[in-house]
Amino acid sequence: MCIRDRYQRRVHGDLRKAKLMSAIWERFNEYSKKREFVRIIVKKTQVQPGLIFLGVLLLAAICALTCFGQLVITFFLAFVFPGYMTYKAAKLEKPDVLKQLSKYWIVLCVAIALNFMFQWLNSVIPFYWLIKLICIYLLIRSNGEISVYLFDNFVCPLINVYEAFVESAIEEADKSPKKDDKEEKKGADETSAQKKDKQINLYRLFI
Repeated sequence: MCIRDRYQRRVHGDLRKAKLMSAIWERFNEYSKKREFVRIIVKKTQVQPGLIFLGVLLLAAICALTCFGQLVITFFLAFVFPGYMTYKAAKLEKPDVLKQLSKYWIVLCVAIALNFMFQWLNSVIPFYWLIKLICIYLLIRSNGEISVYLFDNFVCPLINVYEAFVESAIEEADKSPKKDDKEEKKGADETSAQKKDKQINLYRLFI
């Protein structure tokens, strides 16, 4: 009887595990069906959406473990997807969305500059690239709320402090080429005048 009871308990336990796994898989399939790219692949391949989405996740995990994969994922998250959203907002003429996306691009430029300045953290902090990916993902998935908050509370006050200096530097940079062009014109006029004088002197010698 003890052996029979143990066998029945084991069978019931296996059935519960199977029901639990099937329920989890069904929910995962339903979640995968909500992804637009999964629906497109399902129409062409007739494969379960859960398998397709799981394959994409595994491929992304493999790419994330390689340096090239990290660059591709970072480039796609930080530039390709927001760039396409900016294109759609400009095409449909949505000023509010464009304003929000412009704040995202400014925050991203500041983040890239800080990343170049503190590149040595990549060798000090473990999984630094993963933290960077998560931050970029949060900037995108928050519907611009995080980027707007960072711009209004950190980036904009910082730029306001140095705005006069930056404007003066830009004005000097705009004026300097004009001065160089004027000097080049003066030099060209002087050289042409000197050539004419030499030709006149030679003509007088022969006469």
